[in-house]
Amino acid sequence: MGRNRGVNLQRLNQILDRQEVPRSGANYLPATLATREEAPSKSRPKRIQSKQLGREVHLMSTPELHAALLALFHPRLFDLNEQLMLRRWQFHPSVMRRPRRSCGASRSGRHRRRGDPPRVH
Repeated sequence: MGRNRGVNLQRLNQILDRQEVPRSGANYLPATLATREEAPSKSRPKRIQSKQLGREVHLMSTPELHAALLALFHPRLFDLNEQLMLRRWQFHPSVMRRPRRSCGASRSGRHRRRGDPPRVH
């Protein structure tokens, strides 16, 4: 399998070049290809040919393969974006904020004990 090199500047530029322009269908290029050179050493890379998409689908694990096969058999599938790089600015701002209080605390500051019913205001 591939070597676990981590992400260096050259690798990041390669990923950005592939994912900078949004593509779909037969023109889609995954950020990481399922090849010996690019796949992480702990992965189980697989490539499957899809007539429906008109291209190879690059997968890095067995569960990913099962999910992709399930998706590819769905009659309404029109595209599949495997190995898509998520950009930080694509997340909703609420995901980036920290919670104001602990999960078990109520507004009054009194912590609920296990088994207590939730308060209704």
